[in-house]
Amino acid sequence: EEVKKYYESNAEQFKRPESVKASHILITTAETDTPEQKKAKREKLEKLRESIVAGADFAKVAAAESDCPSKAKGGDLGTFGRGQMVPAFETAAYTQKVDEVGPVVETQFGYHIIKVASHVDAEPGVLRPEQPEDDARHAWHAAQEVPVQRVDTCGPNPDQDLPVLGNGRVDVDELED
Repeated sequence: EEVKKYYESNAEQFKRPESVKASHILITTAETDTPEQKKAKREKLEKLRESIVAGADFAKVAAAESDCPSKAKGGDLGTFGRGQMVPAFETAAYTQKVDEVGPVVETQFGYHIIKVASHVDAEPGVLRPEQPEDDARHAWHAAQEVPVQRVDTCGPNPDQDLPVLGNGRVDVDELED
């Protein structure tokens, strides 16, 4: 019952935000690049995109051609929420279809092509009290103060204060040697 009350009063923190899992290939540009250099870089990325659309493996092309450190993981950027990427990149990633290789996107870092692996819509949190490992239960326990009780005849140091969890059990991970 206490867990349910905690969940209801903190429901906002249990919401799952919208997210995208994506990979990209970056060809960097610099402020000192001439218009011809920028055009050549964009054309290079457009040709890479064409080869991927025609069947080349995105991860292998990213590993060989991308200027981003993510190339070590085939261009995989992992999962990210709104506000974590620069606006042009975010807009492209969030509006692109899953498994599609989108058009070239320009940001202050250079030119990108993006492949979205998954797009998860925002969802409210769900309290499932029948599951003891529920996130709300963990959050509730974490929010409780950990009392310290004096025990005179326990542990390697009989005068040691022992941290006691909310369930009355000693937190052995916090014991001093």
